[in-house]
Amino acid sequence: ALNSVSSVVSNLINYGQEGIAFLFGNLATGGFTFAINVLGIIVFFSSLISGLYHIGVMPKVINFIGGGIQKLLGIGRAESLSATANIFVGTIEAPLMVKPYLKHMTDSQFFAVMTGGLASVAGGTLVGYASLGVDLNYLIAAAFM
Repeated sequence: ALNSVSSVVSNLINYGQEGIAFLFGNLATGGFTFAINVLGIIVFFSSLISGLYHIGVMPKVINFIGGGIQKLLGIGRAESLSATANIFVGTIEAPLMVKPYLKHMTDSQFFAVMTGGLASVAGGTLVGYASLGVDLNYLIAAAFM
């Protein structure tokens, strides 16, 4: 299961890096520039999530994943999805997955979303380490811990 999750995350990172290379050319491909490569992935992910909200996919994902974790742990669906997303993305990207729900959250729910983000490894950091040659399987296993 970890290999399939790693493969999906790796493919998303590769798609984002291809887009960054297209936009920035030699700045992105001539070497690792942290600001261009990592911030570009954040923009790519934000755009992807916004597009998925627009076509109606994200509410279904929230209901499915969030519903399962809600039954298991007894917390809200939006908080559960945000906590799940923090495994792969960071404090910046995970709340974007539940953005429409943030304005309706109580203080304790919002606190749970922010605490979950700060208690995990950011996706940009995973991308940075993966770009430096660290095996993505080990990074994802560490993110689960």
